[in-house]
Amino acid sequence: MSPGVSGKYRLDRRLGGGGMAEVFVGSTVGAEGFSRKVAIKRVLPGYSDNAGFAKMFISEAQISAQLVHPNIVSVLDFDRDPEGRLFLVMELVDGKDLDALIGTGTLPPRVVVYVIGEILRGLGFAHDLPMGTGMRGIVHRDISPHNVLMSWEGAVKVSDFGIAKARAASEATASVFIKGKPAYMSPEQANGQSLDGRSDLFAVGVMLWEMLVGQRLFVAEDTRATLAAVLFGQIPRPRSVRADVPKDLERVTMRLLEREAPARYASAEEALDDLMSCHAAPRNGRELLTALLAERFPAA
Repeated sequence: MSPGVSGKYRLDRRLGGGGMAEVFVGSTVGAEGFSRKVAIKRVLPGYSDNAGFAKMFISEAQISAQLVHPNIVSVLDFDRDPEGRLFLVMELVDGKDLDALIGTGTLPPRVVVYVIGEILRGLGFAHDLPMGTGMRGIVHRDISPHNVLMSWEGAVKVSDFGIAKARAASEATASVFIKGKPAYMSPEQANGQSLDGRSDLFAVGVMLWEMLVGQRLFVAEDTRATLAAVLFGQIPRPRSVRADVPKDLERVTMRLLEREAPARYASAEEALDDLMSCHAAPRNGRELLTALLAERFPAA
């Protein structure tokens, strides 16, 4: 699948990539000149034949195809290109990721509440999705600012369910290998323990803390030190770093960041209800985010 050659899709420009896959802005190629912009995630040469990686990539496609929700990036197609490389076609979210927005400085509490609320809505849907006999819900396991996409029109969507797992109704998902971004892992994930949706909620708590305070929570020189900080490091109350953080938002943040999963909210829905009870909960969050993105990224 190369620019202007693929039967169904054309690659327009490269967005970025990692060690095993790369992402492009692409276009559908239809009859009578029909075209639509999409995002195309393509496996790098050699990895499509790697049984372990191919299985994970196929699992991402199968899981993501079931996650149809306004706050989750939609998967549109899955196939192989003429060279045999696997690729995933997704809706294109034209805008910025949350990591870029956090990097611009302190964020208004009303925008923070809106963005976190939208993330919780998407995760809540995934966590509660029936997955067939004996299966209930999807644990993302890799929530981070890089995986939260925001459109210029103020939509917020969770992306990249690449290491997500369906969990059996009778037990949590086993985390045999530590996967994900260490600074946003829950303590139980850092320890290689079983996970449920409350693990994702800890990651949401880290993002909420960082959005309110304007700096990273778990900062260390390497992965091992970061995991140690997640497990044992001090978690300052947001107001001890920034005195203007609303007290009710601090309360929500610290409950999400409880190191023991039973002390956190029981579900994304419960966390969302408490978040929306805060004084900063906006009625026009989408418009506020649209305006903030235009302000923080004027040349985009």
